[in-house]
Amino acid sequence: MRGLYILLNINNDGGMELLKYAARLSRDRPGIFNSRPVQLAIQVYKARKDYNYAKFFSILRDPSTPYPFACIMFKYRD
Repeated sequence: MRGLYILLNINNDGGMELLKYAARLSRDRPGIFNSRPVQLAIQVYKARKDYNYAKFFSILRDPSTPYPFACIMFKYRD
């Protein structure tokens, strides 16, 4: 759920809300911060922020990417 929250809030406050949330999560709940869904969502954020379309679409097309993540990522394609 937290990974989905991160993906849904990538654009809020220019990404600042996401950075604050991730920092709070890493400090208060490191086990959740290091979970695969949260780390995947952070990778998506970084790829989008850096305009790294190859990385973004490789994550999107990866068979291990959960379907809800792929659906949300699809709305961010340019």
